Amino acid sequence: MTAAPMPLRFVPLALLLCAAPYASPVAAQDDPVAALPGTATERITADLRKLASEEFEGRGPETEGLKKAADLIRAQMKASGLSGAATDGGYFQPFDITLGTAPEPGETTATLTPPSGAARSLVIGEEIQPLAYGSSGQVEAELVFAGYGITAPKLGYDDFAGLDVRGKIAVVLRREPRQDDAESPFEGTKTSQFAYIRSKLKAAEDAGAAAVLLVNDSKTLAEDGDVLSDAGAFGGPAFKLPFGQITRKLADELLAAHPIESQSGLKFASVEALEKGIDAALAPIGGTMGQTMDLNFKFEPKTADVYNVVGVLEGEGPLADETVVLGAHYDHLGYGGVGSRSPGSNEVHNGADDNGSGTSLLLELIRRYGARAAAGDKPARRMVFIAFSGEERGLLGSVHYVTKEPLFPLETTRAMVNFDMVGRYGDNAFQLHGMSSSPQFPALVDAAAAKTGVLVDRVDGVLAASDHWDFIKVKIPAFHFFTGLHDVYHKPEDDVETVNLKGIAELADFAERLTDSIVDGPDPLEFTEPPMSRIDGRKQKAGRPILGVVPKDLPAQGGGVAIDQLAPDGPAMKAGFRVGDVVTAFAGVPVADAVGLSAALGDAKAGQTVEVTVDRDGEPQTLTVTLGSAEE
Repeated sequence: MTAAPMPLRFVPLALLLCAAPYASPVAAQDDPVAALPGTATERITADLRKLASEEFEGRGPETEGLKKAADLIRAQMKASGLSGAATDGGYFQPFDITLGTAPEPGETTATLTPPSGAARSLVIGEEIQPLAYGSSGQVEAELVFAGYGITAPKLGYDDFAGLDVRGKIAVVLRREPRQDDAESPFEGTKTSQFAYIRSKLKAAEDAGAAAVLLVNDSKTLAEDGDVLSDAGAFGGPAFKLPFGQITRKLADELLAAHPIESQSGLKFASVEALEKGIDAALAPIGGTMGQTMDLNFKFEPKTADVYNVVGVLEGEGPLADETVVLGAHYDHLGYGGVGSRSPGSNEVHNGADDNGSGTSLLLELIRRYGARAAAGDKPARRMVFIAFSGEERGLLGSVHYVTKEPLFPLETTRAMVNFDMVGRYGDNAFQLHGMSSSPQFPALVDAAAAKTGVLVDRVDGVLAASDHWDFIKVKIPAFHFFTGLHDVYHKPEDDVETVNLKGIAELADFAERLTDSIVDGPDPLEFTEPPMSRIDGRKQKAGRPILGVVPKDLPAQGGGVAIDQLAPDGPAMKAGFRVGDVVTAFAGVPVADAVGLSAALGDAKAGQTVEVTVDRDGEPQTLTVTLGSAEE
């Protein structure tokens, strides 16, 4: 889930660990849940400390830590008496996810040829990095330095004006001129749209460049060093020209051998000198770099084998063939990268709240229902517990379960309860999304709240941002437990010390009561189509431009954003968009994925009329849409 952070009040961990012992829902001395070791808060704390530890490496899809988390969940399911629900009789439901793309070894090359002397092969990943935001392909052409790669005619600045880059390889700097100057026409010290990679590539493409190579500017050098970006750092293929990055060290070597000469006759023999020259006059400096380069970029998918962890408690009685699903995603961001709100960070993102909190709550319910079943208190309906993987990459675990390999019939799955980011109850409100997805839900929630004393912010709509969404799409009523976003969301600082552990235990009590009423209720739940919720129930920033579409969870094949839903009477619907259209360009700029579409919208303004290119049944169409505005 992505949105602006909200204020957070921290609770000292020492106070949480001194909380009153967990009170069992049943007062009898022989209650099997009361016989579990320790208090609920202590059990949840132990689970969360493991899941959010450095050992588990942020539970990223490429880490061993994710496998350790899966093993921990499987072990708890087995210890609690749950049976493995996977097709092989085990607990792991495997599937593959695509992490991005990587240069294909042996097929990706870059050769530098000086005016005289032998050609030199560059080391892929050390001196030059192909970037998947561009295309595969082969280009042999002259290198031309093109400043910051910016075309901004309204600001009187154009790096490509008077510079011949047609059919050549444009070498451009990261960011923009005078980026630390509050008086800069490029939005002062803010990052303007002209600094975006897509803006630079679009300008170079329009100028006729055959390829683009990026070089770190001085600010990036000071903050992160002369590092090359990962191949997929800027997203999947969106432009038809090859795109890569060379080290600043290599750029300096090229300039030392062949300095750039300005129109006034000054010579610039380093990247730093060029930056200072451009900043001084706020005027472009560009020209040939005196060498040619032969680029041959070829990419291959970078994949990871992951799995949902699925356990089952069979029901007993006439409703035993019906299913209720309880789920939480256990994956997170690993060492950062895709999804991180700390750009450039390679620290472990422990994900204590997102979603160690929901996973810990799920483990607590597994213990409770396992103990109850072992004592003879069998559920009336089958209970399926799923720890989803791949959620942070687009709800991939729930997509796999619902659309490719449902382990139990969806037509007799009566409800789904999802726990995602539940670590702030007591600091933030507890939001229960999905209230209107069944007409029976409000009464069940009222009863559970009355018995446990939990304060519930009842939200009619649902967020299309966690694993319940895929069940909603196949008309299965679903709840989403959520306690809101905060300032350490998707950052390395999302640690156990920032989570209200006692609050998770209180929500576990509520969840148990609510789940009992769903599992043991005599009548199947009816489904009603819920509206879409705003993220964490708060109002969006007034004036934010709105297109009025909900993208599919997965990127469209070949790039672009497939439309899953249209807002009723929204801008897109009025402009003639259809469900199934694939957005491939916005205002002339290619769109690779939902992140790119969101960024393009961020550059636009409410009320602006733009042309959007869509692929409709294999045919490109251009639709003209007037963007709406977020309400106060």
